[in-house]
Amino acid sequence: MSIIRLAGKIFAKPVNRYLMQSYKNPLKIQLSLLTKILKKNKNTNFGKIHNFDKISSVRKFQEYLSPQSYEYFRPYIDSMTNGTTDVLIPGNPLYWGRTAGSTGTPKLIPITARSLRNATRGTLLIYLSYIAENPQKNSQFLDGTICFFSANPVLEYINNIPVGFGTGIFSQSSQKQFWSPIFQRSTYSTGHLFQIKDIKKRYDYLTRETTQKDIRAFSGVTTVVLGLLEVILKNSQLKNPKIRHIKDLFPNYHFSILGGESPQFYEQRLFSLIGRKIDYREVYGATEEIIGVQLQDSPGLTPLLDANFLEFCPLNSTDRLLIHEVQKNLDYKIVITNFNGLYSYLIGDIIKFISTDPPLFIFSHREGTINMASEKMTLQQISSAITSTNREHNCSIVDYCVIGKYTPKPHYIFILEFSGSQNPINEKEYLHSLNQNLILSNPVYREQLVGIHALTEPILWIVKNGTFYELEQQKLQEGSPMGQQKIQHLSTDKMLLKTFSNFIIKEIRLN
Repeated sequence: MSIIRLAGKIFAKPVNRYLMQSYKNPLKIQLSLLTKILKKNKNTNFGKIHNFDKISSVRKFQEYLSPQSYEYFRPYIDSMTNGTTDVLIPGNPLYWGRTAGSTGTPKLIPITARSLRNATRGTLLIYLSYIAENPQKNSQFLDGTICFFSANPVLEYINNIPVGFGTGIFSQSSQKQFWSPIFQRSTYSTGHLFQIKDIKKRYDYLTRETTQKDIRAFSGVTTVVLGLLEVILKNSQLKNPKIRHIKDLFPNYHFSILGGESPQFYEQRLFSLIGRKIDYREVYGATEEIIGVQLQDSPGLTPLLDANFLEFCPLNSTDRLLIHEVQKNLDYKIVITNFNGLYSYLIGDIIKFISTDPPLFIFSHREGTINMASEKMTLQQISSAITSTNREHNCSIVDYCVIGKYTPKPHYIFILEFSGSQNPINEKEYLHSLNQNLILSNPVYREQLVGIHALTEPILWIVKNGTFYELEQQKLQEGSPMGQQKIQHLSTDKMLLKTFSNFIIKEIRLN
């Protein structure tokens, strides 16, 4: 038994209990955090413009700062990237975090030391709570290696400040901490492999390096973990056809921390790939900040109340509720304020509380996107891809719906009703063009489809003329208010998919 595992067995329960004590009074944590954020940033340009020094209560805070999307902060970000300091935060950020572009264009988010500590603390809470459930059994992964599938930590530099994806930045920064040498032999991250531009060669190195280690825990974005484990398995099978499952390569693998997408949608595929069930816990966050972590075997994310000051806006309402005011089973928009220079920031996610004492929530969906494998494809991107494809093939459509399906592997089903006789002459070529336009519009979609194969190619359903009108009339007859009967463009609703299946004229596949 390693010293690290012995320490984990002995100290996991008391340390976890100590760290969770403050959560007994969620509102107190939140009010204290807001005070600290405003005090630290009151002399920034943003703080002066928004009267941080005059804010003495939550009511005043909400009066001076209304919820805003990224576009409100973009001029401040542009000023920072042009070299101005003390704009949203004191001085400059340690990193710029680049998002996948879920608003149509990638965003740049200032990343501070406090944010990196929050990410470390959130991960630590997951590990501690997991070990504390059963110290003897659940500490076994500490005798081996923990592998973190990282995104690219450095895409470029802006004024000597590195720009990278969130998981890559966290991974790289964690390797630079004073305590990192202690865990150097027991952790492995893939960030260095992005220096290899040839994808096949990169995956060969990945396979060789991982299979030489006793990896007992794999962590990262859910679909990336799945995709890269599949790559490792296939590469290994080329050398040894007797290998059937990931457990044959990593017999002691039994735990994962997964984020990006809810792991529950991928359980069957994950367990089938491994060859047995494993334990996993979920982490929920974004480039903007880590927001919640799963600290028990049952579903539900604990909000990290000392990382973000959180407000919750009921849908179709201007109310801004605090953590002690939320109710179970209602959808809320999340509004965050943190040390990364985001104040009353609408992150674009919808969550639902499944418990209020203690507060536990689940991710519901993201506004205006479909997200099957971290690609966060927007309505704008899909609409643009369809428009371009119609132009290329001299077609016209009445309406469309795109439904994401998770099985047997995540993919999109495009449901199109063409206008009159303006169908494409060659439906398969049309679908190929549509897929190419999606690839051009969203680089993460391309990586997940072409790179690690976390997504498979889309399917086209051509439905009969009058389909959308008929379905909208059905919704009216069922009691939907006038104006709310329109079929949504993006969905993962299985029942909606089943409804459309009754109207299919042709199903087109690329393979």
